[in-house]
Amino acid sequence: MRALLAVVTIVALAGTAAAEEPRAVFRVEPQGEPYAGLPFQLLMALEGFEESPAPDLPKIVIPDATVTPMGATPNVTRSLQIMNGRRSETTRVSWTLRWRVEAHKTGQLRVPQTTVTQGSKTASAQGGAVSVQPVPVTDSMKISLELPNRPVFVGETVPVTLTFLFQSRPQQQTFTVPLLSSDAFTVSAPPVTSQQRALTLSAGAKDLTFPFEHDETPVNGVQFNRVTVKIFVAPRTVPPGGKVDIAPASVIAALPVGRADFFGNAPTRMFRASDVARTLVVKPLPETDRPPTFAGAVGDQFSIAVKTSRSVVQLGEPVELDVTIKSNQPLDSLSLGKLDVEGRLPKDKFTVSAEPPTGELSDEGKTKTFKVTAQVTGPATEVPALAFSYFDPTKEQYRTIRSEPIALSVKGGSFVGAGDVVSAAPAKPSAQAPAVTDAAPVTAQLALSSAGAVEDRPLGGALLWVLIGLLYAIPLALLGVRSWQIRTRDSREEAAEVRAARKRVEALLDRGASEPARDVAGPLGGALRDLARVLGRDVDDHGLIAKLETEAFAPESSGKPLSPDVRSDAAGLLRRWLGETRKPSPRRSAAVASLVLLAIGASATNAHAAAIDEGRAAYQEALGLTTDATARKAAFARAAVALGDAVRATPDRPELLADWGNAALGAGDVATA
Repeated sequence: MRALLAVVTIVALAGTAAAEEPRAVFRVEPQGEPYAGLPFQLLMALEGFEESPAPDLPKIVIPDATVTPMGATPNVTRSLQIMNGRRSETTRVSWTLRWRVEAHKTGQLRVPQTTVTQGSKTASAQGGAVSVQPVPVTDSMKISLELPNRPVFVGETVPVTLTFLFQSRPQQQTFTVPLLSSDAFTVSAPPVTSQQRALTLSAGAKDLTFPFEHDETPVNGVQFNRVTVKIFVAPRTVPPGGKVDIAPASVIAALPVGRADFFGNAPTRMFRASDVARTLVVKPLPETDRPPTFAGAVGDQFSIAVKTSRSVVQLGEPVELDVTIKSNQPLDSLSLGKLDVEGRLPKDKFTVSAEPPTGELSDEGKTKTFKVTAQVTGPATEVPALAFSYFDPTKEQYRTIRSEPIALSVKGGSFVGAGDVVSAAPAKPSAQAPAVTDAAPVTAQLALSSAGAVEDRPLGGALLWVLIGLLYAIPLALLGVRSWQIRTRDSREEAAEVRAARKRVEALLDRGASEPARDVAGPLGGALRDLARVLGRDVDDHGLIAKLETEAFAPESSGKPLSPDVRSDAAGLLRRWLGETRKPSPRRSAAVASLVLLAIGASATNAHAAAIDEGRAAYQEALGLTTDATARKAAFARAAVALGDAVRATPDRPELLADWGNAALGAGDVATA
């Protein structure tokens, strides 16, 4: 019985080992014979490989076909089995490798033997032949790709229109647009607003979804359904010879043939429609007169606006900037460039990251916002106008636009950089007076004044009272002025912001009467928003700012100024906002000054005889301690404290001041003496 169990175990282990041997096999999807010009998938199923890492996807070359690798996908199944109290776990891993294949002609395609490697494991799939069937051409479908009828520049985003015409409703349609998978172009899609009107097209190893328009149109007297797809492409480089050859677009679809049955279903057959080959001329951007703020933007309409997170900062603090770029074209690949170059943030006042910021694209794809953190490192009164440069392909020249400057209040402080901390050398000690030690003699006349002398008063009179009044009046006046400056600092800064914002709006209104609306409308809307922000109110403009943005991107905005109605509405909005602004209530500096006078008057008290007696007793004790320097110094210190209290109570006693100074000198407090 034990021998039989051993044999069964050996057989089972041999079966498991055989099952784990790596093996690979090809198959085609969808099943059946593929058609020429209709992409199909070539799959390789792998067994006996590990769950990770992913096996290397080998390159497959098939004559008369285009092969595109699509990636590898694992399939892992785990099972748990308990038999006779023993637990066993089994993990089965399989991989599926995919290639997209498009046959260029009918006949036999030879798939070569292909070896896949994962670490030390290898598996080979046997090659074979794939029969490719022809697809008849029909006149009931048409497809065309319309390119710009002019040369385009590198980086210029241009629209391309794909038009599909058909008479009867197609099924299982497959589009092939070689332009989308070309490495020579960056392809972007407009935003999809309805999934009911969306078409997915293959773009190399990925799929893109495009919105489409559907209508009907006659062609040579025959009515066709028309599907129009707009695609945005931008050349990446200038090809050799300056021309890009684009293979024809095509579509294969199942069309009904014959009569429909009772349920309306007719038999179908695959048909093809193809476009002609196209050529696009690509020109390089000029090197001359290229501004330092140019970062590759190409187009005929751009605007820039900048907002700050706050307008009052301490030196060394960061300020957040929102830089918004708008255009009449998709901005997927737009780059803002570096902000520490000429025409942007000056290096002696601001510090920003050396790397260009990344932007956030809006839903419609025509607005991009860049968030920038700038550290204020120098005295600055504003965030300067930021320059943005682009190349205008219609005029074939570079253009530079600028944002509006933003008032910035930088409060006092000091910015300490890493260099200041690391490389600062310790200051050399300067020549100082010899320190007073316990054993050091005090070379001064320390005789104590007589008891009656401390009560002596200086001569009085009107002149003395005038001098005393001035001594009090001058500090109080300085205190009042400083108090007014501190209390009104914020309001004065706010008033300066309001004046600056108002002047910007008025200046743009003046420019709007003569300059093109495209250059004025956008900045005017931004200036009105800034004015509302500094006034602390909502933007209740009754749609005026939206009307300004509409005029900024209107086709005729480049040739005429703002309309008088819009300028009049903007001027009226400015007057209304300024008229509704509440002025800050006046402060009462006289009341503050009165409180200070009361505090000073309350602090004046009569000198206490006890403090004088205590100080004189300690002074006499110190004079008697001629052999113990430490005790002598301590006694002088006690005398200085007591006599100091007496002087603060009665500061008009010259002899008492002299005694206090001598006691401080004897205690070693040279500064107080």
